Formats: sequence, structure tokens, C-alpha cells
Amino acid sequence: PPTAYAPAQRPHTLPTGEDYDRYVWLAALMREAGYRPGYLRDEHPFAVEDPLVNAIYLASAHALAEIAEIVGADPVPHRDCAERVHHTILDRLWDPETGCFRARDLRDDRQLPVVTVGAFGPLLDPELPAAIVRNLVDLLLSARFAGAAGYPVPTCDIQAPAFDRGGYWRGPTWISTNWLVWYGALGHDLPVVADLLYGSTMRLVRQSGFREFFDPFDGTGRGSHDYAWSAALVLDLLAARRAPQAA
Repeated sequence: PPTAYAPAQRPHTLPTGEDYDRYVWLAALMREAGYRPGYLRDEHPFAVEDPLVNAIYLASAHALAEIAEIVGADPVPHRDCAERVHHTILDRLWDPETGCFRARDLRDDRQLPVVTVGAFGPLLDPELPAAIVRNLVDLLLSARFAGAAGYPVPTCDIQAPAFDRGGYWRGPTWISTNWLVWYGALGHDLPVVADLLYGSTMRLVRQSGFREFFDPFDGTGRGSHDYAWSAALVLDLLAARRAPQAA
């Protein structure tokens, strides 16, 4: 039951002052080092290669290539960038033993054990091998994610010890990550997944409004109200659904 996945009461759903002190400390270290890429990669105490961040970078390179073609610029550098990121994601972040993507801790050069919604980010890669796409769909629809959550997609594996249904990025559903996975599903012609995410997102906003994030089991809104990020992405979902009808 959903109540088994989190404490009955929790004092915080948003980061605490102590959490933000840690974030500021990490940012201050980067500023002191002049944001040198070498420092960030080799010395900073928090350095993680994340599948979602890199997938967004790859998708952005493809978008820049399309824009370059429209304006008469050279699209090749952007396509080359996307290809490099494609191979690096597969080489560094794919875990064949568990059939999913995992973030990698650069300090220990090891993949992190917890599987998050970021594992589905590489669906944004149009060149992702079909076998990997099938693995990601199976994981997404399993009891670890959408299969057990009434309002998917939770941001963390429901069965992981770190899962917390009310803990910001440790479990709640966000419209932003739903939109990213939905967009990737469309690119790989996965209508079942795309329709699932569209329907889940619309049910969330009908029930709870444009909240910052949501309980993945009962759809309760959490965090900020009238969250512009959520509203903008819902508009995009609606526009995409209506475009084929208009055609």
C-alpha cells in the first residue's frame, strides 16, 4: 500500500535551511575555482554524470542542428556533438546487468545504486538502440515506477530505500519530468507510454492545480501554487494533442 513507502508524518517536503547551506557551499567552491572545467571534473567534492542532464544536452544539440539548417548555418558541429554524447551515455551510464541508465559518481568512478526518473531521460536520444528502449519501457511500466504509482512518474524507484513520496526529488511526480519522458516516448513511437504520461499529467492538474510537484500515489499537490513551469508544459501537451486533430 502507498502508506508503506514513507513515514506517516514528515516535517519537511522542501529542502531545509541546512540543505540549502550545503548547496551554497558547493556553489561557493565552484566560484572560488573560477568555474574551471578541470576543477569541476577532477576536484570538486560533488561531481556526478547524470543520464537526464546529458540526454537534455544531446537533445539540445539536435535542436541546434535543426535551427542551423533553417538559418543556413552549418549543422555538422551540433550533430557531431550529439553523436559524442550518444556514445558516452551508452559507454558510461548504461548498466547492462540491471537494464537501465544510472548516474555515475566521478569521485569514485562508480554508478550510483538508486534508479531515478533520470534513467528514462535517454529516450530523448533518437538513436537509442531499440533493445534499450524496450528495457526502459519495461522498467517504466513496472511496479518500481508507473505500475505502482496512481499518478506517474515518481522521481525515484518506489522500491528503493531512499524513496520518499513527499521528499521533493526523492519520490514525488513532477510535470517537468513527465513532459521530458513524454517527449522522448513520442520520438520512439511509443503511444502507450505517451498516452499514460499525458493522462497522468492532466489528472494531476485537474485534481490539484498547477502545483510544483505531486504525491505519486494520491495526486496531492505539494510545494508552490500556480507554478508557471507546470502550466507552460501543460499548454505544450495540450497543443501537441490538438495539432493532429487540426491537421
